[in-house]
Amino acid sequence: RSVEWLKENGKCLDNIKAGNSTIPEAGRGAFATRFIPKGSIIAPGPLLHTPDRKIFEWGVESQLIVNYCFGHKNSSVLLSPYTHGVSYINHDSKSPNAVIQWANESFVGHNAEWLNYTVIELALMQKSGMSIDYIATRDIHAGDEVFMDYGKEWEEAWQEHVQTWKPQEDAGMYQHSSFFNKNESLVLKTEAEQEMDPYPANLYLQCLVDVVKLEI
Repeated sequence: RSVEWLKENGKCLDNIKAGNSTIPEAGRGAFATRFIPKGSIIAPGPLLHTPDRKIFEWGVESQLIVNYCFGHKNSSVLLSPYTHGVSYINHDSKSPNAVIQWANESFVGHNAEWLNYTVIELALMQKSGMSIDYIATRDIHAGDEVFMDYGKEWEEAWQEHVQTWKPQEDAGMYQHSSFFNKNESLVLKTEAEQEMDPYPANLYLQCLVDVVKLEI
C-alpha cells in the first residue's frame, strides 16, 4: 500500500503512550504523542467479546480485567479492547476529550452484522469481529492526557468503592513483584524457612525449568 493510501485508510497505533496520570492517585494515564485534530481517530479498539461476564467471578474478587471492559447492566456481554495504550485512558466527566464509536463498516476488523447477534450467536464466534474507535472531541496537543467520560453509573460505583474500601488484613506484608523480578537469583526459601518467614501473600512464585539444559 502507498503512503497516501495509509494516510487515508490507516489507523495509527502510536498516537498515545502511557505516562503518570495528571489525576492524583490514578496511576498511569494515556498521553498524546502528536497533535490529534478534533474528529480524528485517537486509536482503534478491536474487541474481544465475552458472552457471559460471570466467567470472571472467581477468586476473592471479580477479576480486574472487568474494569477495562465495556458492558451494559442489562446484558451479560463484556467487550474488552486490546489495542496498545487504550486501557490507560482515564475517566473525567467534567472535561473529557475523547469518545468511542463503532468502527466504520469498511474496517476489516469490524463486522457490523455482529451488532445484531444474540448472546448465543456471539458465543459461537471464536474470533474477534467487532471494533470501536476512540475519537477526539476537540483538538488534542502532544503531551495532553486523553480522558473519556465512563458514565454516571461507573462514577457512582467508583465513589462507593472508595468510601467502602478497606485494606486486607495482611496488607502490611504487601511487597511489589518488581523486587523479586530484579532479584531472581535469590535462593528459594525452603518450606521450613517459609513457615518462619513466608513470602508476601500477594505474590505467586513460579519455577521455570530449562529441560534442554537439564538433559545436557
